[in-house]
Amino acid sequence: MPNAVVKKFAKKAGKSEAEVEKLWKDTEEEVKDKFKYKTSAYWAYVNKTVQHKLGLVKEQMSFSEYLSLLGEQKQEPFVAGQIVKLCKVLKDIPNATIGETFSIIDVDNETGDIKIANSFGPEYQDTYFKKDYFTHNL
Repeated sequence: MPNAVVKKFAKKAGKSEAEVEKLWKDTEEEVKDKFKYKTSAYWAYVNKTVQHKLGLVKEQMSFSEYLSLLGEQKQEPFVAGQIVKLCKVLKDIPNATIGETFSIIDVDNETGDIKIANSFGPEYQDTYFKKDYFTHNL
């Protein structure tokens, strides 16, 4: 029996519930390798993909929505030489701007925290910053 979301999508798209349910299951199969677990990010991705396939959604996902989905997925480890983007506020460093990009100089083997090329001042040149404050530059 189709769930409430499938019924709603079928009604909005003018399709049968069976068609939408098949599209939903096909979409789940298509994206199963993109997500390790069926988290809220997985379900949001399937939901939005089905809506796009049905022509129910025309707008793009906002950058902040995308970043929130990234936060729920495990990121690939950082490597020296890689460019990263600051995605959280670095407290006590007022001249650090969210969205600013940096080059990784070194990665701590135990924690995965990173040392970046920065202009925050000489006191921060040898600082390892928490990896959670950065995302891969997309």
